[in-house]
Amino acid sequence: MNEKKFLQQMYGKLENQLEQEVKLADDSIEISEGDKAIFKIDSKGDVLYSADKQFLNIVNKLHGKIENDVRNTKEFLKVMDNSPELTAVDLNAPYKKLLEYNDVVLAGTEHSDGSFEFVTWDCKNNSLDHGHYYEDYERAKEDFVKRSELLPENQIFSADERFELYRCVEDTLSAGFELSSDVENILADVKEKLKESIPDFDKRLTTLDEQDQQQEQKM
Repeated sequence: MNEKKFLQQMYGKLENQLEQEVKLADDSIEISEGDKAIFKIDSKGDVLYSADKQFLNIVNKLHGKIENDVRNTKEFLKVMDNSPELTAVDLNAPYKKLLEYNDVVLAGTEHSDGSFEFVTWDCKNNSLDHGHYYEDYERAKEDFVKRSELLPENQIFSADERFELYRCVEDTLSAGFELSSDVENILADVKEKLKESIPDFDKRLTTLDEQDQQQEQKM
């Protein structure tokens, strides 16, 4: 993995998504709350975070998202480095073939500005058709799984569906039901997995809170 490229990709993601200050150095990224660094990500993808109790809520809120972004970024950079060139009769741009199954291909390319683009195509007779284009690697993978029928459609949940499932699990855990410790632990684990699987989770939650506040004001 190109460590400089990894830091640049992570910096771009975090700067656009976090309210906290994000600083890019030669060998790391620092995320600060006020004048205190609460996260540090090194060039190999290791994540360090503040143990200061005053930042505990922020650290707990952001830790899963940052770990997920690190994991996904390392994955697509490694896959891009190790994948062969995609060849097709109607392809004019340099794409790498990342996955292929059931006449569907997932490909990726790096643009001159350092950004990446991922595409799923129908691929038959060495010809590409019906491209779906994404900036987000995870969304492109989900689309590939659906289009290629790698998994049955009834086993695949959209981001909207996962968010609603998250809300249901959260309501169950906070409603005061008598749950066994095993069930409570399973639901807590499911809740965390659902949260980490939704790329724009914080934005969705903020929008939901704003809608609830508007609804309360109308009543």
